[in-house]
Amino acid sequence: MLVYIAAFFTPVILGGELRAVSWPLLRKFAVMGGIDCCCTLIVIMAAPHVAGPVQILLMQGVLPATLLAPRIAFGRRYLWVHYLGAAIIVIGILFSILDPSTDDHAARSGSKPSSASNEPQSHRMAIVWGLFFFSFNIPAAISSVYKEWVFKTSET
Repeated sequence: MLVYIAAFFTPVILGGELRAVSWPLLRKFAVMGGIDCCCTLIVIMAAPHVAGPVQILLMQGVLPATLLAPRIAFGRRYLWVHYLGAAIIVIGILFSILDPSTDDHAARSGSKPSSASNEPQSHRMAIVWGLFFFSFNIPAAISSVYKEWVFKTSET
């Protein structure tokens, strides 16, 4: 992240372009970047512990999250079909997390010895990591709503 900050600010400061940008708007963009960094950090920490196909399914949770976030923030209402689609996505995600066949892919491949006492713990940890991975959708939805608000209220 520090590399990106340096790569952005060095030409801006040396070129004198920073004076043209209003500080309140720059702060808003910094908040956007911070929220997006939270999303990325959660994904990076949880990704090694969640199987690839489950990751793809969990990423679809951003759709229901971004459906609910504007509802909470702006009171925006959608059609019942949109909510039905979001519910179907959430049900699919719950089935994928709670299904014992989606446990840690390393345990299934035989690289770890599996014992009867280790399997319940492995399944619990798969659920915990899956939920942690899914939690990236919360800052992603907040980021989406915040960006919408900033771009609508800021002057061009």
